[in-house]
Amino acid sequence: MNLLHRFISAGRRVDGRSDVWYVFLIITGWVFAYFHGLDRPVSLWDETAYMTAAQFAVERGYWIVPHVPYNGWSGPEAIGVQPFLLKPPFAIWLQAASMELFGVSPAAGRLPAVVCTLLLAVLTYRVGRTIYSRNAGFVAAVVVLSVTMVFENYHGGRSAAMDVPMLLFGTLAVYATFLGVRRDVSRIRLFSVAGLAVGIAILTKGFNAGIFAFIVLPLVLIHWRAFLSRGAFLGVSLAVLVPLSWFAVVELLHDGMVVSMFYEQVLNRVAGEKISHPGTFGFMNFPYFRTAPTLFAPWWFLFLAALVTVPLGVVVRRGRSRLTTETGFVCWWSLVVFAFFVPTGNHRWYLMPMVVPMGLLCGRLLDRGFRPGPEAAGIAVGVWLTMMQTAAVGDALALAPVLSTIPEPAARASMAIGVLGVHIAVVYRSQWAGTISSLTRIDARCLTVGKRVFIASLIVIVLVQVPFADTGWRASEQQERVADELHSMTAPDTPVYVHSSADVSIYAFVFHAERPLRSVTIDEINTDPSVEYVLINESETARIDRLHSRVGSMSADYFGPYILLRLNQTSASSHTQPSLRPLEVDGVLR
Repeated sequence: MNLLHRFISAGRRVDGRSDVWYVFLIITGWVFAYFHGLDRPVSLWDETAYMTAAQFAVERGYWIVPHVPYNGWSGPEAIGVQPFLLKPPFAIWLQAASMELFGVSPAAGRLPAVVCTLLLAVLTYRVGRTIYSRNAGFVAAVVVLSVTMVFENYHGGRSAAMDVPMLLFGTLAVYATFLGVRRDVSRIRLFSVAGLAVGIAILTKGFNAGIFAFIVLPLVLIHWRAFLSRGAFLGVSLAVLVPLSWFAVVELLHDGMVVSMFYEQVLNRVAGEKISHPGTFGFMNFPYFRTAPTLFAPWWFLFLAALVTVPLGVVVRRGRSRLTTETGFVCWWSLVVFAFFVPTGNHRWYLMPMVVPMGLLCGRLLDRGFRPGPEAAGIAVGVWLTMMQTAAVGDALALAPVLSTIPEPAARASMAIGVLGVHIAVVYRSQWAGTISSLTRIDARCLTVGKRVFIASLIVIVLVQVPFADTGWRASEQQERVADELHSMTAPDTPVYVHSSADVSIYAFVFHAERPLRSVTIDEINTDPSVEYVLINESETARIDRLHSRVGSMSADYFGPYILLRLNQTSASSHTQPSLRPLEVDGVLR
């Protein structure tokens, strides 16, 4: 595995300089940002479903086919131990392995995605270093670590979701393919790594990994002869056999699984049956144009400037060269992701494969933007647009004593002209500062130091400004508290009966409660004395004809409030006064 060895050996010295400091800084930033809040409450939907499946693998041995005690996507009848076949299992296996080592907890469930984020950042550094330079690769890694899509999104690198692991292996496949078409000697090993990585990406999130086939399409078309080789055949075989081995086993155990997964995860979403937010245009299932500046903050506007000026600068200086072709491929990488998911995607995290090429272009822009060329204008415009979106600048302009005849947009335009003018004056200093050789040498040294100080200060500002607010919702915290209350009152084998009015978005409660679940109707609640603990919507409690007390209440996203009741064995109609004292929860009588 020569390629993997190259990735791990990032500390070796090249050209008299060492990569170890860059990797050390990447790891430092990762530790600083990604270990904060790992034990926060779990989210109500996806990550808790995956962690519950991992919990069942550890505690009940469901490793090959993940199982869950509850599946809120499948309707009110889906209560009780059942296969979880909405997604392939690789990310769940990673979470289960983490729970085996560190115990069942939200932090253990999130740890694999956190580690994958670091590996993705180091891999991005290697890609940037291969194509451009160490500085560009380092900035690209910082972009990956700090962009909102990865850092704060609840499908990002600090959550127990599948997207970052899929992105890691998909990016590895793209990089190995990229190296494979450039080299003849190690092509078999590189294509084998690419195929294995593709297979794992598919085994991580199924058909969503297909976007990486579109990303490498130009490499296949341009270097098609390289793919008529034994190495390419081996890579394709691995890409097919690795996921197919699991799909085949599960298809034998659960007939029709592959078809239902494809229908659920692909056809329904493309057809618009799972629209989460209205799109900007009629053909869209999600408003990607409106949300992109937030999803990719704080780098979006710098990326837009780089998308235009970086390829322009390379073409102007290099003409037809390898760097021009590689830069074109990086631009294609980002654009094809956006173009593919704008009409077909319905969730924000589908754009996550754009993060790596975005980082590469931003890294090249910052590395090249302090020398004459199109990148100089790009960095000026990008930094200004980024500054204009910050709350600090907006508040400063709002408080500034501006004449009533000069509206705020004019003030912002003036700032834009000022920033752009100063930047142009610095970049094109040789046109006005003279041509004295000694001054030029001093100026060149100062320019190099100034560029590094600028990049370092920008990175420090980004890392300081990353939002450390916990992303667990209040509803998750409520469900965790109710589950803890249930723990203090019951034995581990005590069942909780769930009414159909409370069968949506209770994954956080299910994960923390760790109690068997049973489905129940109102008639069974009123007549079956074995039903003791019931989770039900508050609006349905009036139909209960048994004495009961409220253990706790909780919301569930847009649903609820849900009530956990403890039932007496006596009918309420047979008593004039309640014989069961209300329980005290959080210091309040319920």
